[in-house]
Amino acid sequence: MKKTISVISLVLVLVILTACLVGCAPANENKAKAKLEKKGYTVEIMSGEEMNEVLLQYAGMPLNFGAKGMLSATKGMDEIAAIWFESKEKAEDFEGIINLAMDAVGGQMGEIDFIYGVKGKVLYFGTEQGVKDFF
Repeated sequence: MKKTISVISLVLVLVILTACLVGCAPANENKAKAKLEKKGYTVEIMSGEEMNEVLLQYAGMPLNFGAKGMLSATKGMDEIAAIWFESKEKAEDFEGIINLAMDAVGGQMGEIDFIYGVKGKVLYFGTEQGVKDFF
């Protein structure tokens, strides 16, 4: 009986770990780039420092919002953008900005419906297929 319970416990732990690994975002933009390029996406990445330089150029001031890196990928009509943050809290804070922007355009940008959210320290934004391919 004890052996059966141990085996069942081990199987449950393995199932939970597998679910977590399958559902997790890639650890960084370089790993995501490799994954998406294998699926036929054209991918561009940018470090957190590069993002801050671009924001400085366009906003006229440094806007350090805790981003560690960014990825943007397209394949036909499918798109995905993801930003890796220093913490889950910073990602959720930035999601609030996305919420405001999406509310302003009625949840749609042009003819394409986009979905977005936060998973761990990653904020993602893209088409349904793009998001599926990312995860």
